[in-house]
Amino acid sequence: PSQVEFYDGVLYVADRYNHRVLACEEDPADTWTCSLFDGTGDPGNEANQLNSPNGLALEFSPDPYLLIADSDNGRVKRCNLSGGPTACTIDFITVYGWSALDVAYDAVTDTYAVNDGEKIRRFPATGGGDADYTVIAGDPYGKPYLTDDEHFYGVRGIDTDSKNNLYFVEERGGRMFKFDALGNLVWKFGTRSDDPTIGLNDPSALAVSRTGLVYVGQNGWNHLLVYNAVDGSFVRRIDQNWDTGSEDYHMNSVTGLAVDPRGYVYAADRWRHRVMVYDRFDKKVMELGVKDEPGQDSGHFA
Repeated sequence: PSQVEFYDGVLYVADRYNHRVLACEEDPADTWTCSLFDGTGDPGNEANQLNSPNGLALEFSPDPYLLIADSDNGRVKRCNLSGGPTACTIDFITVYGWSALDVAYDAVTDTYAVNDGEKIRRFPATGGGDADYTVIAGDPYGKPYLTDDEHFYGVRGIDTDSKNNLYFVEERGGRMFKFDALGNLVWKFGTRSDDPTIGLNDPSALAVSRTGLVYVGQNGWNHLLVYNAVDGSFVRRIDQNWDTGSEDYHMNSVTGLAVDPRGYVYAADRWRHRVMVYDRFDKKVMELGVKDEPGQDSGHFA
């Protein structure tokens, strides 16, 4: 699994290497049942297909929508979640020549932020293509990392908060950024480091909670980290028990994060082929998928 989103009791999981999105519903016994939401399991660019879906986001405008960053098709699909048969706009946003790695929605300006790996593009309410976006973070030409505030080397994990500030991490540079809704830099944190109080090591996922916390998953040491959304200061590690040998905290590439209204944290653990669920006290609640066992049925992730 590469990314997760939670809405109205349903956890949506982008199962990148199975080329599909699953919808997993929770029952009163705290178990989950997953079913196919979009994609066929085979890569393709037809209306019912996906090709390596990498990112998910929610939109409320005011109807609820699930946005799917269909990475290798270079597009964002927009699917209505308001009830009845699911209807998706296939090429709602297109980024020709680039991958659509992640997406976020800004409710204040009714616009969409799309990450292509080197920069973040803003698209209008109508979506669009190459003629319709402006660059709100990063160099317009996608120049490589140049150790400044306008160039980013591996943008990952974009999300917005209730005030529509934009957050993202920089995988290769080991940094984290917060921009306001107008594209102004609010703060930046870190440099490439194994010490989470001063920087990050291959960060690849980010989610912002309603309580003002920024959750970060990183590949270096595969830790789950928590920061203050106000100033970017370090708060704690979720996986404090990582060194005890508990498999509940031993990740292998955290590529997606989501936080629900209860404060539950959902972590897509890509190479262990599972999604971990933790409560707001950082204790394991549930595990979706089968640890270390990839598969193509509704109970497995690739």
